[in-house]
Amino acid sequence: RDAGQEQGRAAAVRVPGRLDCTDALAADLSTLGFDPAVVQEPGVASIGFMHCPFRELAEANPAVICGLHQGMVEGFVEARGGARVREFRTLVHVGHPCQVDLDVDLVEGMR
Repeated sequence: RDAGQEQGRAAAVRVPGRLDCTDALAADLSTLGFDPAVVQEPGVASIGFMHCPFRELAEANPAVICGLHQGMVEGFVEARGGARVREFRTLVHVGHPCQVDLDVDLVEGMR
């Protein structure tokens, strides 16, 4: 998870500054092959990872692979600002794709 946080913080500075935190995170996840789907409501944004390019590895060792991805998201959001990770759901949450729920700043949530 720590290694993922470092990677997430580094990625946050590479994504164009004009994007808010949610859009920037979705753009980064897209470049990594996660095919993110974003649903926004006032104060909350959910990003589902519709495709995990590391699914086989994650199924074999979810603590490591999903922990790395969670750390990436946490580091990205921390460095980017404008949101906080509310919950990170992994493939062990049966019936859902991996998903992160963000508490977003009110201004960002209205975009």
